[in-house]
Amino acid sequence: MTVKPRDASTVILLRESAGGLKTLMVKRNRRLSFIPGAYVFPGGAIDDADTDPAFGKHLPESVREQAWKTLPDMPDSGRALGAWVAAVRETFEEVGILLARSFDGGPLELSSQDTATRYDAHRARLLNKETTFLDIVREENLLLSADELVYFSHWVTPAISPIRYDVRFFIAPAPEGQKPRCDGSELTEQCWVTPDEAMDGFHNGRFEMVLPTLITMEELANFHSVGEAVRAAREKNIETILTSIKNISGRITETMPDGRTVENLPPLFRR
Repeated sequence: MTVKPRDASTVILLRESAGGLKTLMVKRNRRLSFIPGAYVFPGGAIDDADTDPAFGKHLPESVREQAWKTLPDMPDSGRALGAWVAAVRETFEEVGILLARSFDGGPLELSSQDTATRYDAHRARLLNKETTFLDIVREENLLLSADELVYFSHWVTPAISPIRYDVRFFIAPAPEGQKPRCDGSELTEQCWVTPDEAMDGFHNGRFEMVLPTLITMEELANFHSVGEAVRAAREKNIETILTSIKNISGRITETMPDGRTVENLPPLFRR
């Protein structure tokens, strides 16, 4: 029986460097059931709590108005808006970067030791399920910078997989003054890489990526700045991508809807 995919959000964080445009990647623990050992972008499933209407006052008006128009295949506006909330929450949980600001527009400042310690404590309690993301947002009186998240692509895990996700990819500039720190459990490493570095590592067997990540890297390689990438994302006509997979003599082959085929991909799930 085909498994129904869970809604999920993924965030492609970008920054500029002397070596070119870089994106934040995290490596999944090899003990995980889903895409073990692969490098991915931060993200995860949309929780029911992400659709709480109380988030409304902590989101920019533009996002509240456009979320369902941008994701019209979602069942309702609350679920659509939850894709943006989940993107911000998962990025905070997984790498400690919080896409948020004060209501007057000022950036979230985490450079002082006291503030950094306070947000580290928030994150620890959130990961331990001792608090909720909404509680943190309320306590700190934050406006989530969901308007900086631009819808980039839409991928659905192939039907053959026993674990499936319906994933919305978002692209965003990495906030200044915040350093990523993976959770050390689900994710074991993090790094900033250029698309060319990631693709070179993949083709040389040093940097495992599943197809959505690889195709995203190919797209990002066309851009020279964060602004250029974001502008291009705003103009994209996004279609749902559902691929098919075959395992031929231990070689995993995945085929795109346009017929393009990629081989030697890492396994989607641990048997």
